[in-house]
Amino acid sequence: MAQKIKILVVDDDAQFLELARFVLEQEGYEVMTAIAGFEGLKRAKEENPHLLILDIMLPDIDGYQVCRYLRADPKTVHLPIIMLTAKAGPRDQMEGFDA
Repeated sequence: MAQKIKILVVDDDAQFLELARFVLEQEGYEVMTAIAGFEGLKRAKEENPHLLILDIMLPDIDGYQVCRYLRADPKTVHLPIIMLTAKAGPRDQMEGFDA
């Protein structure tokens, strides 16, 4: 049996996390969630997900900083990250690409 693709979703909205879990699990993915940035960092390092879906506006550290920490760590440097946010201005996009 093939290994399931593991996706970590980091968002501070509990309802969104449950919806994301439901939809992604229906598609056959293994889903892990975290409700804050530091929790997401810890889970990313412990669980070795194949993909991270990351909110930018988190209660402890923002998603940009989470991304920077992950890119600085040799264990997570190549982890694909999708930034999911309501912030869509050009400056926000550039900051995401820089992170």
